Amino acid sequence: MYALVFQEYMDRILTAVSDEFDKRETSLIYQSIAMIIPELISLEFDINSAEYEAFPDTASMENLMKFARLRGIEPRPATQGIVLGEFNRELPEGTRLYCEGLYYRILNLKSQSGDPPTYVYRLECESTGMIETIGDLIPVEDIARLEKAKIIDVEKDGTETEDVESLRQRYFDSLNFQRFGGNRADYVELVMRLPNIGAVKAYRRTNTADVTVVIVDEKFHAASSELINRVQKYLDPDNSLDGVGMAPIGHRVLVKTAEEQAINVRVKISYEPNTDIEPIKKDIENIIKEFVEEQKQNWAKNEAIILRLAHLETKILNIGGVIDVSGTQFNGREQNLTIEDMKLPKVGDINVSRA
Repeated sequence: MYALVFQEYMDRILTAVSDEFDKRETSLIYQSIAMIIPELISLEFDINSAEYEAFPDTASMENLMKFARLRGIEPRPATQGIVLGEFNRELPEGTRLYCEGLYYRILNLKSQSGDPPTYVYRLECESTGMIETIGDLIPVEDIARLEKAKIIDVEKDGTETEDVESLRQRYFDSLNFQRFGGNRADYVELVMRLPNIGAVKAYRRTNTADVTVVIVDEKFHAASSELINRVQKYLDPDNSLDGVGMAPIGHRVLVKTAEEQAINVRVKISYEPNTDIEPIKKDIENIIKEFVEEQKQNWAKNEAIILRLAHLETKILNIGGVIDVSGTQFNGREQNLTIEDMKLPKVGDINVSRA
């Protein structure tokens, strides 16, 4: 690549030199030009880079952050996840344990039940980012009489630092939808600044000046009560209409989560002869799960999510060994399914059978 650019520069410059002069590679003119071409290439690279960095649609993270700050937008920081661990004995706060490449520290006791008692503790991951796997916990230091120690659930998942394309989208959204004095764009922008938020919708409640803010978490699942309470305190902690939180004076805000609606899917498949069916069934199940997840990403962009039979069947037909798809149903009906604007689709039962 460098050789091609070098030769392009050399040809352009030598063309401007009269043929009455010696322009062979051993000539003084050629050698003099050859010495400045690397600097010209470097200068061109710097100019192109400056042009890219000068506009928010092509800027790198460092410069995009400067554009975003002019709109009051900051990249979302990485956060630590919190899990629930089950133990057969009491443990002091701060106890460190290890599981699947991650270290955890006990925060506090959540519950105690049974005889002999089982203790459920909240543990914070020492690393930021999503918690991919859970399982048995291993204490960093020996703990006497510890016979059971395992993670049973992820209470609040961690997040990675916001990537450049997500920040870029939020920046352009702030330009396309001007936020002002508690309008819809204002509420969306305010809530999307917070960690663990995947999407937001804001509505005026019927026949009132009150506002309902509907949220989902970063995985586009129903928001936890902890996340709802955190957003409520941020926007309107006391419902006093006095503008104590981020909501304007005169606004009473109710924060709630989108409800999850189970989607049961049934499909009938025609296979190629001598095809191993079980791997194909697994592929179809994965396709259905991916299809529903894709639709969830559009929750905040549309008033309602429409699950279309034709879109799902097209994806299934791309699986090797599948000849035809028929009898596809969403929740028992062979028709497109519309999900209401305050609900999220969630994969329910999947039934794959031979046509």
